[in-house]
Amino acid sequence: MAIINRIIIVSLISLFFISIPTSIKGNSEISLEKIELRIIDSYSLGVHSKNFTGLRSLCQQLEEVSVEDNQFNFFYWKGYANFRLAFADYYLLNNKESALEAIQRSVESLNKAFELNASNNEMLSLLSMALSFNASLNSKKNFMTNSRLMSRAEGYEKRVMIEESANVRSYLSKIMYEYYSASIVGQKEVLEKTCIKALYEAESLSKIHKAEPSWGRSLIYFFLIRHYIDAKKATYAQIWLDEAVEKYPNDVYIAKLNKKISKSR
Repeated sequence: MAIINRIIIVSLISLFFISIPTSIKGNSEISLEKIELRIIDSYSLGVHSKNFTGLRSLCQQLEEVSVEDNQFNFFYWKGYANFRLAFADYYLLNNKESALEAIQRSVESLNKAFELNASNNEMLSLLSMALSFNASLNSKKNFMTNSRLMSRAEGYEKRVMIEESANVRSYLSKIMYEYYSASIVGQKEVLEKTCIKALYEAESLSKIHKAEPSWGRSLIYFFLIRHYIDAKKATYAQIWLDEAVEKYPNDVYIAKLNKKISKSR
């Protein structure tokens, strides 16, 4: 029986190592086949452990490798990984400095993707989001730099809203532009309408994100609820929070807003 148990254990260990995703190969080559899953897994582990060391390490690995084929996809996923890290650093870990570094890497990578294919709407949406977020994290003293970032973000979000208005990410780029521009110039009147319209009209799935084809929808709730909290409209915040919790019970950003609202009562 002991011998049989030993054989079973060895077999399971072998199976485990065989099943590990091989997205990163050596120091100079990368396979993009499972990169989205690696980003999702690293992010999910960070949420559960409240430590995003795994995602941070993956972003560092992506900085150290190069690719010869599928360069657009490589730079897109590199930008996406750093975007997710920046969002987690700022909104979950309250680490603005680290978030700024990550979002700057995201913008840099997405700019390279833009140079390779300036017509991809998923990339343009993400680039717009990253630019808006970048401007919001910069010092307000960098007025000219922030104005240029927001101007580019606005241009891209308007473009994708014209070309693919049913896309969740198109709406999210518009919402993030409106939310962060409001924090700079003080106008949030249109944000509420945009968020509600997005929740009812944005339906098309991502052609790039196979594992999370509707990624971004929960963030629309996040920004809408934050808008109501900022505006001190507790009743509206609670109404949309209840709907968000029902639809996304495991979303960590929604959970944090829930906790914040509960404390304020």
